[in-house]
Amino acid sequence: MKRRVYKNILPPKSFIAMDDYKNPIEMSNHLRALEANMTAYSEYFNWRQKGTWTSAPWNAPGYRNGVCRVCELLWKSKDNETEPFKSYKDIWKWFDEESQCEKDEFVRSWLSG
Repeated sequence: MKRRVYKNILPPKSFIAMDDYKNPIEMSNHLRALEANMTAYSEYFNWRQKGTWTSAPWNAPGYRNGVCRVCELLWKSKDNETEPFKSYKDIWKWFDEESQCEKDEFVRSWLSG
């Protein structure tokens, strides 16, 4: 939803972030303009021709989410004997606090904007 989430893991101009627009009407106007302008629409796929993006970043170490990220961290701790093992009483609470997932406040304010 927000540009800050994707800007460091996806190629530039390869996605449309909700927070680039004040509200759904402004975003829908942009999407309709893209639909009517094939040249502008095609710019969102130019990164594919440059060959600079070879793997899915969301499946690369450090970019996994959810349970896959928890698993990755557990294996990392096991491989690094100098790092002490940690335990969490409530792993879902820990994940919610650490994941920086978007809450519904942004969407609610965006929809009412």
